This record gives sequence, C-alpha cells and structure tokens, in this order.
Amino acid sequence: MRVPDRIIDKVDRAAAREGLTRSEYITRFLALQHGEPVPSYIQAASDSHQPRLPDQEARMSA
Repeated sequence: MRVPDRIIDKVDRAAAREGLTRSEYITRFLALQHGEPVPSYIQAASDSHQPRLPDQEARMSA
C-alpha cells in the first residue's frame, strides 16, 4: 500500500508509539474503522506486558 508522502511520517510515528510496523498499524486502523476484529498477529505495545503462551513463544522463534 502506498502512503501519501504528506502523512507518512505521522503514520510511522503513530505506529512506533503502538509498537507496530506501518503495515500492522494500517491493518489495525482499517479493521477498527470497519467494525472488524483486529487480526490476532497484531499486538500493540500496550499489550506487550501480557505474558505469551508457550506455543506462541515457540512460533515466534521459529
């Protein structure tokens, strides 16, 4: 997806604050805007303090 030059820095800063990549941030934004669930592979930085289940850790390191 192309992001207009005039807003790319804003999008990147917002994504960084959330602990997300640009793509994850845009995906989450679109899901929320359209009343859809946020995909489970997107985890905001505010959720990162929650412990991961062992099987999630194994998949993350694979």
